[in-house]
Amino acid sequence: MNKNGVLSNRLQLAHSPVNAYVFNILRKEKEFIECLYDSHLYIIAQRRDLSFNNFDLSSDTHIKFEIHQPNNDEVLYCEMPIHQKHIMANASKDIQDIQICLGTNKYRKFEKVPPYSGVDNIFIREIDKSGGEKLLFWLYPERFLQNFWRGFIGAKVVGDIRNFLNYKVHYVGKATEQNICKRLTGHSNFQDVLSHEIAFTYGDIPSQEITILLFRVVGESSIKLWRGELKTEDFYNSINYQMPTNKTLSLDAEKALIKTMKPEYNKTPYKSYPNNNDLINIDNHNSIVYSLSDPISLIYDSKVIKGDESTSERDYIVVRENGLS
Repeated sequence: MNKNGVLSNRLQLAHSPVNAYVFNILRKEKEFIECLYDSHLYIIAQRRDLSFNNFDLSSDTHIKFEIHQPNNDEVLYCEMPIHQKHIMANASKDIQDIQICLGTNKYRKFEKVPPYSGVDNIFIREIDKSGGEKLLFWLYPERFLQNFWRGFIGAKVVGDIRNFLNYKVHYVGKATEQNICKRLTGHSNFQDVLSHEIAFTYGDIPSQEITILLFRVVGESSIKLWRGELKTEDFYNSINYQMPTNKTLSLDAEKALIKTMKPEYNKTPYKSYPNNNDLINIDNHNSIVYSLSDPISLIYDSKVIKGDESTSERDYIVVRENGLS
């Protein structure tokens, strides 16, 4: 096989990052499970917990708040209109009022008087004419930020969101034979991380800091680099080329990430990757590239893999027949 060109693949978050506490709530929800149907790659990581603070709820049309993180001097100043498409998508025709509810977990100190601080969740509910309540939208800090950078909700955010999205990697895993939710339920390595890791912030608990990053492979592209005379065989091989499946790419990306970052809880380090039966050696490209398309940073061994929407700002893992770069 005449191998040439680059197979480029973006790893995109299939859902906003979820800490272990939130995952335990969501993993039984049908909508959450269905959202992850094509997500076969995950990372168990850790970051300092985020919280909503200093609310201004005086307006009927929008809310203002800040996002804080322990040991982070940066602050995100946020303003979000209440009446917008995705927030009001499930509103009833006989809606009477909109109710903003602030929630926190038991362990966190919560100021129950304005301007309210230490808030984990924002619940937007409707009150209908009969007095009934219905949940329209639920936001925790990372869900708000991801909805914002994806353009799913309209908001104004002043500050650099990247400074709040740094994740220390503990484990990289795959779920190609079952839904990730089922895979992570009772997952021994997940439980090991929760049991053995100490919270970064005094007073926090590990389930608030241990976070699951759920990825799907998107935006695959094949770039052929022809040099000299193009042979007929190479031409037909090119036009008949079948992209690897999402599952195949996820399996290969898992190995590439583990080989690069060497997470502590991965018992198989793939030291000899890529082997003869790995994708780079059975595909007709001479390079396979993986990158992160979200503005998150994966931290490992004092190094960083940075993701970004811009192709010029993100980092790349390049797999070649003789190794990684």
